[in-house]
Amino acid sequence: MSGLLDKAKTASPSEAKTEKVEPKPVKKSSADGLLTKADNKTQTRVVKVSQSSSANPDGPDVPMILNLAGWIIIVLGAIFSLQGGGFGLIVVLIVLALGIGSIIQSQRMTGGVSTVKTGISVALAFIIAVGPYAAIMIVPTNASMAVTEISIDEDENLISFVVRGSFSDADAKIYADGVEVWSGSKSMSNDRASFDISIS
Repeated sequence: MSGLLDKAKTASPSEAKTEKVEPKPVKKSSADGLLTKADNKTQTRVVKVSQSSSANPDGPDVPMILNLAGWIIIVLGAIFSLQGGGFGLIVVLIVLALGIGSIIQSQRMTGGVSTVKTGISVALAFIIAVGPYAAIMIVPTNASMAVTEISIDEDENLISFVVRGSFSDADAKIYADGVEVWSGSKSMSNDRASFDISIS
């Protein structure tokens, strides 16, 4: 008995089960013929049992696992893209495609793909995975430059300022009404260069 129960529990959802139906007792009359003899035979009917993937309490929830795996892959893509040129844009895009594919497949397994939900997921995944890579490529390498200690000495007619940054040379230009009125260049010493400009 327990063997049959185990078989019934492990049967796949698409498998058709057969069950025996006992015939109803028929009163015999003098007009019994071939039709009544056929009715006395054991009848079988096919019963189709349908189960959704989420209705199986014993097994794992595959759509949920695929969805989580997709987002984990997308976060890995963001980490790869933060590395910049070390992994390259092609690797980041491949990881992004795998993550998005996993998310879409999980939605298909749950019963239908929502275009709004899928569109939001794809846009968010693209921003998470490619955004840091794009930011690294767009922001220039000398973005850590700063101009500090700006002062005007009216007695000697001097403007002085300090350029700070992690580069070897600093070029400075001053414009007035769109016309260049002064330019200078200095080598950096301890990540700083001091400029003194005469305004007389």
